[in-house]
This record gives sequence, C-alpha cells and structure tokens, in this order.
Amino acid sequence: MYTAGFYLGLACLILFPVVLLFYLSFAKRQDHVAFHYRNCFPYEAFVDRDKRQDVLARILQALVILASFLPAIFAVVAFKDADLSFRAYLYAFLAVSIVSGAAFLLLTIIPLPYPRSHTLIFFVFLAALVIKKGMAGISLLQVAEFTSMTIAKVMGIIVLCLIVTEAAVVANPKLKNWDRLETVTNEKGEQVVRRPKWFVLAYSEWFVFFVSILVDILTLVAIYVAREPMIKP
Repeated sequence: MYTAGFYLGLACLILFPVVLLFYLSFAKRQDHVAFHYRNCFPYEAFVDRDKRQDVLARILQALVILASFLPAIFAVVAFKDADLSFRAYLYAFLAVSIVSGAAFLLLTIIPLPYPRSHTLIFFVFLAALVIKKGMAGISLLQVAEFTSMTIAKVMGIIVLCLIVTEAAVVANPKLKNWDRLETVTNEKGEQVVRRPKWFVLAYSEWFVFFVSILVDILTLVAIYVAREPMIKP
C-alpha cells in the first residue's frame, strides 16, 4: 500500500505538469498570438478559449495543484508515529503547501490589467515556496537523522540550495521594470508597442513553478526511500 501510494504520487507529480504544459503549448493568447512561456503569463493560458478547453485546462491545473500537496501528505502519513513536535512540523509543512497551491491558482485568475494585485500574489507565491522549500529541506534533514539514510540528507541539502533560485528571481534587476515594453516597426511601416521576446515577470512566474515541481518530486522520493526501511511489510 505504501509503495503503491508512492508510485501513484510520483506519477501524478510528473504526469500532470507534463500534460498541462503540453496542452498549454497549443494555447493562444487573447490577441491570438501563439503562447510562449518566455513572454506569456500563466493566467493567459486559461482565458479567451472554448469553454470545454478552459474546463479541461482548469481540471489539469487542479490536478497539478493537488499533486503538489502529496509530498507533505506522504510525510504526514509516513511519520504518523513520530514525536508530536515533528508531526506538528509536518502539518505546518502541509499548510504551507496548501497556501502555495492557492497562490498559484490566484496567479492564474488575476490578470495583468490588475498589476498591483497580480504582482502581490506573485510575491506571496514566491514567499510561500521559499518557506515550503525550507521546511521540506529541514524535514528531510530530520528524517535523515531519524533513519540514518544518506539520500534524505543529500536531497535535503539540494532542496535547501534550490532556495537560491528564488533569491535569483528577486535579485533580477530587470524585475523592477517588468512592465517595460518595446517599440517595433511592423510590415506596414507602423510603430507598434509589444512585449519583449523575454518578458521578465512572465518567465519568472513559470520558472518558479517549474522549480517547485522539481522540489516536490525530490522531497517525495527522499521521504519514500528514507522511510521504507521503517515500514513493516
């Protein structure tokens, strides 16, 4: 049962994001320009399309968000017999995972015409993921201490190091002027304003999301490998 749950959870964490990203690669923006992760926002993948397509995209998104809760849920279940303080810590880890999932959902609902709200949600999402990574890394180091499993310690250190990716996003000087557009001349010789090929806030949102999925996968694998020897068949 434990092993089956692990493989099911790992499949969800890998399959749902892959299917969602593959599906979104065929999406169009509201202005019917091809969707690109480098200059299109997550919310633009869920608007101005056939209602059935929108429902399918939202279902896939919901599955991705639910899958992101699995490492924390798996840790809570796997270590249900641990001491009270560690179990409380794992429940807090689950709560932060839920907050980050909710923030990502809001990020795909609040459009850019509401810049203050959109950027606020992005930084809430970013902060929740930093806390989530920190708690995941510390949890794995504690698991390594309980089980003497080297892989949990290595994975914990990797997860903690990945916090640097959020620091890199925040430290990006281009983020201060994320709303800066470019002026180009079209085929008719007219001056038009458009997004740059690389739109910093857009690709930052996707980058943070991709890294969060990677952390979820590493955390789930480490918890499974470290906890398995302590589970009776």
